[in-house]
Amino acid sequence: MIIQDQTSLTGEQDGPVVLVNTFTAKPGMLPCFVSVQTSEYKRLLGRVEGWRGNRLHVSLDGTSAVNYALFDSLQAYKDWRASALFVEHVAMISPYVERSEPHIFRPLYDAGDLRLQSEQTL
Repeated sequence: MIIQDQTSLTGEQDGPVVLVNTFTAKPGMLPCFVSVQTSEYKRLLGRVEGWRGNRLHVSLDGTSAVNYALFDSLQAYKDWRASALFVEHVAMISPYVERSEPHIFRPLYDAGDLRLQSEQTL
């Protein structure tokens, strides 16, 4: 499977965690990936326990995208990765992805207003 999680998911994490996943699109496929990925956000909204939402950023060179997802806990993220919904999601986006590089982070500090003027909610 192209979309594998190589992060260490051992130990406990109280509170929210952030998934930051860099997707490298197959040549010329970034627009297709973005379309399918954003459709998936809509399809999965309210169906993934402990998932608060996502942000998607695309590279200016048109080759990659970064997905930022917030989960209530590390366990919520693990449950998502083990779910049938995740398997379906991977099948939907895999045709457009050359590789992905996911990492899990613990939120530490926020400063400023990160909302984008042109931000769209799905």
